[in-house]
Amino acid sequence: MFLMFLDKKQEAVVAGAFAEMRRLVAADGPDAFVELRVGGQPFETTIGDLTRFPHSVLATLWQQHRMSTDPNGPVRVNGDPGLFHLILNHLRCPEELPIVTDVSQIQWLEREGTRYCLDELTQQ
Repeated sequence: MFLMFLDKKQEAVVAGAFAEMRRLVAADGPDAFVELRVGGQPFETTIGDLTRFPHSVLATLWQQHRMSTDPNGPVRVNGDPGLFHLILNHLRCPEELPIVTDVSQIQWLEREGTRYCLDELTQQ
């Protein structure tokens, strides 16, 4: 969707990065689990869920981690762990809004959705 704003060279670089991510996901398997450390707290999800939106910051962090010299530890995310489970719920079921209990959680989701480039979440 955002590729229309890129020139041909930039578009090729982005397409190459997405192709590499698809290759890495296929190599590990989309159902393989990956550990995340968000603000120091552990979370776990599947590679398929984490990379569901390949343009997102979370997918990019996984790809960078996977291609690093030490891909065995957790993917470190500099974020607020308090409601991060809502982001993971969105990645698991993107067609449904995560269940929130108050307006502040909606505001948090909007902010974090923007921060992680989860346009699908912020548009909902």
